[in-house]
Amino acid sequence: MHRTLKIHTLLFVFNGILLASGFTVLLFVCLWALESTAVDQTEANLKSFAHSLVKIIPQDKKNADIFIKELTHSDDSFRITLINNDGTVAADSVSKPSEMENHSYRKEVRLALAGKEASSIHTSSTNGKRFMYYAIPLSANEVFSALRISMPIEETVFFSSSTKNIFVISTILIFALVLIVSFYISSKTVRPILLMKKATEEYAKGNFDFHLNISSPQEIAELAQSFNSMTDRITQNIQSLKKVEQIRKDFVANVSHELKTPVTSIKGFTETLLDDGINEPETAKHFLGIINTQCERLINIIEDLLTLSRLETDDGVLETVKTDLVQIANKACSNLESAATEKQIRINFSSSKKEIFIKGNPGLLEQVITNLIDNSVKYCPDKSIVFCSLSENSGKAKIIVEDNGNGIPDEYKDRIFERFYRVDKGRSREHGGTGLGLSIARHIVNIHGGTIKETGRPDKKKGAHFEIELPL
Repeated sequence: MHRTLKIHTLLFVFNGILLASGFTVLLFVCLWALESTAVDQTEANLKSFAHSLVKIIPQDKKNADIFIKELTHSDDSFRITLINNDGTVAADSVSKPSEMENHSYRKEVRLALAGKEASSIHTSSTNGKRFMYYAIPLSANEVFSALRISMPIEETVFFSSSTKNIFVISTILIFALVLIVSFYISSKTVRPILLMKKATEEYAKGNFDFHLNISSPQEIAELAQSFNSMTDRITQNIQSLKKVEQIRKDFVANVSHELKTPVTSIKGFTETLLDDGINEPETAKHFLGIINTQCERLINIIEDLLTLSRLETDDGVLETVKTDLVQIANKACSNLESAATEKQIRINFSSSKKEIFIKGNPGLLEQVITNLIDNSVKYCPDKSIVFCSLSENSGKAKIIVEDNGNGIPDEYKDRIFERFYRVDKGRSREHGGTGLGLSIARHIVNIHGGTIKETGRPDKKKGAHFEIELPL
């Protein structure tokens, strides 16, 4: 609370100084502009009056002096002076001409005597006030050579004391109002900033559950929303890292287990052979067959691990060429025909076109299709049918591998692409599976910019249904 008050005070002082400076400059600019306008307007009025007056002034000095004194008797805001060619005063509305000094040194008089209209502002030697003077020359046939009219500057609307006071007071009131509004706005701005400061402190402590609830001003609210979005992403990333770490731990544990099983089997049967088992040919042959099978299984696991490692290390960089998926899928089906025949399984291949081209790696794409069909052949009961079909639609090639086996339960569909994950672990090892085939398939499809998923058969019948989509 103390810190907030201190910030408000500093903002108030800063805004006050800034606004005071601005308003002072504005005040002087406005005063200067208004003064210039008032001077111009006063000069125009004096000029108009002088040209009107010259037409009605009597020709002789005595009558002229009486006339202008009577003319200004009821309105002393003007002063009228008639000046001779030598600069002496012939008539004046205020003083006696004989008591007045020579006016030839006056700028406006000097120019008027030279035949030019002129104006000037200076302090009167008679009453000490600042006057505006306007002088015009008279024609050569007249007695007088120049007519000068003046009025005190303070008598204009702008230069009056009341006008100045109203202007200054209004400016001060506006300044005060603006300062109050500024202080209110700054206080509204400080609060969300302090909230954001608190948020950064919470984030520094690792508390990414802290969310900002700021609705105004709009810019700060948008920034707060960005903070919230950032913390949500950080939270998701943390969760993802935790998940990745758990997957890593599971992977290490699974690799250890998968490698340990065949190695333990090999070691056990090897020790049996060394303990005189070699002297019994039938037993030795049986044990060597088991050792050979476990070695093949070990080799398959290592090869699959190396494949996964290569796919991840390459970071999506592929050597690609124009590839015909129809030819690759047909080849994969043919290669598995022998294994399928042993179980009396029929592989049914079809394609909507004779050729479907994509830009890809033929060897890796063949491995994907082979893995899917091989799984169907291994895990389907005898006399089943495995379907492999190709088509293209909306700029994508679609590969479907479907069978009428036991299928994959819904609760396992999100995990079947994880490394070493098996729905039926015992049955999978029995068929020589490494638990890495689907994980490898997903990696290959992903680095080709495609997707792979298991949706279950569209006709709701029992069996697996894998769909792959790749950009043409």
